[in-house]
Amino acid sequence: KRSASGKFFEPPADPRKPDAATSVKMVRKETDESELVDPMATYMSLFSMVFGILAIVFKWKVMAFQSIICSVISFANTRTSDLDTKQILSGLSIAVMALVMCYRKEFTGQ
Repeated sequence: KRSASGKFFEPPADPRKPDAATSVKMVRKETDESELVDPMATYMSLFSMVFGILAIVFKWKVMAFQSIICSVISFANTRTSDLDTKQILSGLSIAVMALVMCYRKEFTGQ
């Protein structure tokens, strides 16, 4: 059906008030130094797991100790709000397991 103006579709009148419209301005939030992200704890947790797995596979004692050091650094640099207990415990358990596996003697059956 055609309207009185001859168009098929005529949008309804604009109910907004042009005088009440305001433009939106982007407000930048001021960040302080404590809110900046420091990925050191995450990297050290990853390195702890990688070094631990390398120590288990290749029986490298240096990598086992490095894995424990990285795990401790990861725990020390983790904030309370970012604390992920599973990640810290898995890195520490892999590090300790790598150290035990490196110093474990295999029995020859005699």
